[in-house]
Amino acid sequence: MPNNSESISDSTPKVTNFFSLPGAGRAERVLGVSQIYKAQAHQTAGGLVCLEVTVTAREGIPLHRHTEEDESFYVLSGQIMIEGDDCGDVPVRLDAGSFFHGPRGRIHGFHNEGTETAKLLIFISPGSGIEAMFAGLAELTRQSTEIDPAKVAAVCGNYGIEFMQPT
Repeated sequence: MPNNSESISDSTPKVTNFFSLPGAGRAERVLGVSQIYKAQAHQTAGGLVCLEVTVTAREGIPLHRHTEEDESFYVLSGQIMIEGDDCGDVPVRLDAGSFFHGPRGRIHGFHNEGTETAKLLIFISPGSGIEAMFAGLAELTRQSTEIDPAKVAAVCGNYGIEFMQPT
């Protein structure tokens, strides 16, 4: 019987089992949300980034489209309203235990209409590049309390994310 390890190329990135304990992970404030990296691209050979995201009341991310990544949300607590392609004419309420998948190329955005903080797990695949974009957005967030939408769009545009104009 052949040894399967012999067929794996030396250039294949080595990925090992890993875990992230509660409260552990690199934290960033990005626009209106706080996020903790539960899995970073370097831990998954670029295959996935997982974020624990805290969305306070009246905060969220406007309508946008990814050209490079799929993005999925699992609501841990609270509620968010999701809108965009395939959601119908009114936003869809996602309570704790709800899941949303936004494939690349499809428009979506979310916000917390409630009075309580919402917590989500967000999975982004592939994960290469997205961390650099979040770092750029975190820097804009640190620089000013009034964030220029044109600067946000420019940072995100460098990574294949386009924001939609309100209609």
